Amino acid sequence: MQKVKKVKQKMGAVLLSIVVAMSIIFVPSVSTLKKVSANTETENMNQLEKWTLISRLLNEEAYFDEGKVTNEVAAIYTAAEYYWENEDQEEDKDINIPADEFCNAVRGNFAGKENFDTSALESIEENDFFKYDDSDEGNVYIKKLGQGPEEQCTYLGESEDEDTLYGIWTNPAENDFEPYYVALDLKDGKIASYRKLAKDAVIFQFDIYEEDEETEEPARSFTTSKNKVFIPQGTEAKADYWITIRDENGEETKVSQFTTDNGLEDIFKLNMTSSNSNIARVKNDQVIADKSTGTANIKYEIKEVKGNNTIYQGTLPCTSYKLSINGCKPDWWVNILPGMSMDLKVNMEGYDNSKVKFVWNSSKYNIKNVSGQTCKVKAPSSVGEGKLTVTPYIDNEPLEDSYEQLLDVRKCNLSLTYRHFIGVNTEVGKGTTLKAGDSYWFYLNDGDFGWDFGNGSGSKRQTFYKIECKLNGKTLTATEVEKNLKNSELSIGIGAGGGCPNRIIVPKKSGKLTIKATLYRNGKYFKSYSKTYTVKKFTVKKTSFKSAKNAKGKKIALKWKKNTSGTGYQIQYATDKKFKKECKTKTISKNKTTSYTIKSLKKKKTYYVRIRTYKKLGNTYYSGWSSAKKVKINK
Repeated sequence: MQKVKKVKQKMGAVLLSIVVAMSIIFVPSVSTLKKVSANTETENMNQLEKWTLISRLLNEEAYFDEGKVTNEVAAIYTAAEYYWENEDQEEDKDINIPADEFCNAVRGNFAGKENFDTSALESIEENDFFKYDDSDEGNVYIKKLGQGPEEQCTYLGESEDEDTLYGIWTNPAENDFEPYYVALDLKDGKIASYRKLAKDAVIFQFDIYEEDEETEEPARSFTTSKNKVFIPQGTEAKADYWITIRDENGEETKVSQFTTDNGLEDIFKLNMTSSNSNIARVKNDQVIADKSTGTANIKYEIKEVKGNNTIYQGTLPCTSYKLSINGCKPDWWVNILPGMSMDLKVNMEGYDNSKVKFVWNSSKYNIKNVSGQTCKVKAPSSVGEGKLTVTPYIDNEPLEDSYEQLLDVRKCNLSLTYRHFIGVNTEVGKGTTLKAGDSYWFYLNDGDFGWDFGNGSGSKRQTFYKIECKLNGKTLTATEVEKNLKNSELSIGIGAGGGCPNRIIVPKKSGKLTIKATLYRNGKYFKSYSKTYTVKKFTVKKTSFKSAKNAKGKKIALKWKKNTSGTGYQIQYATDKKFKKECKTKTISKNKTTSYTIKSLKKKKTYYVRIRTYKKLGNTYYSGWSSAKKVKINK
């Protein structure tokens, strides 16, 4: 029998802070693991904490196989249980337990101790935990527990059959202390064995993944087997972590899955920080990559809530990246002519492309497992859509996010069509004759062929089209940059946006209008089209008075018919028919106005009035004056 050693260290709390200086194996997984409720584990947690504390109070490892715990260790554990149950009583009051009751408690605590009785108590030497009085009273005297260990064991979880409890031993006070794992096996609720696990028996797994919105289960993992995280830009990911125990036969038991929504937030908590929040910012258990591309380090700490102690910590390089082909946006297609060959280049923004292996595939274009950053595609002779896929490999491991690019085999037959503005409405334009002052909405059909293909982005952006409008020797050039343009001959306004180039063109004067459209791809000339239109002089329809009468109060009341061809009207009145004496002009800005009263005139005087229509289209165009009306002021 091994003699029990004196306890010299202060007992303290069971769970203290720890830093796990050990090798951690990361295995990305999206399988559903056992989720454990904090309520169901409280009893098991307490049992493990108590037992492991006793093992250290004995100042020995005290490991034993199933049912082979010594009588001494079993009795000491039982005595400690009695002490904890009664530790709130008065300090000077002894804890005396009848021997038969004590022996029964030992039998209830430990498997293999069904025959433990007072004779077993007699064989145990006096120790720091209890004293057996073998007198007639037959009491066991529970001693006051003194100091405990600095080493602490943190509960990690239980096996799927709930018969094994797992913990990790650490010593926060010693930097060189090597943590290790232990298992407490139960048989019919009794302690059966207490054992130390091999280093490679415990696998700690940490994963950054995308959650399925409907099932709230992991949909795809962003964590590689080399402990790197790659998140497509614009993605919100979640963090999850769990422990797997591997036995001597290689079989694995998933102990627990720790997430913020499965009840274990009462036992464990996750803290994460990012070295660059513009690349990857953290919020609770989320990693959000919605701003810049690049790599940031995500540091994590897993702490138990009770004592705020760290049980695991680590750092993951997290890359926010964006894939593109020839600078094309993911939601746009690449156009290609029938039978045309084209070199496509993929780029992984945010990461060193020299460290990436790209694999291309397309059944439509007969491409199978072609490796390289560039790939040559030859379109078939027939038109139609096809899909091309590029998969990035990091450390010879494919990322979950593959890039899909639509390729549209089509002809590029450039042509110009237009719609003619009639008031606020438009009608399909016919022919090549235009009217000066009118507005025309021109479309470059098939002009979207070069959209976003290899033309760069940001400060390196190159236009994919130009529309040159030349009238009477003066030229205006429109590009995809949306802004209004004008000169003395014509103006170009913003169109409707979208992939098809379109602009609102207003010729101000008569002449020959030539419109030339040019497409560019990869910053180089691709195709052009031009057409010439005849612009006729713009005329504004005249307006005349229906009536011009002297009204009471030295006024002239005027009425006319609405002129739909104009923007508004001008009225002139004077005291001579040549409109030179006392001549005044009134502008009416709305063409729906059909009456006006001239006031503050002189009695006994004769006035002459006339009206004309004006049209405002960049420049202002006027009709001729109406014939003058003569009105004498008698009232």
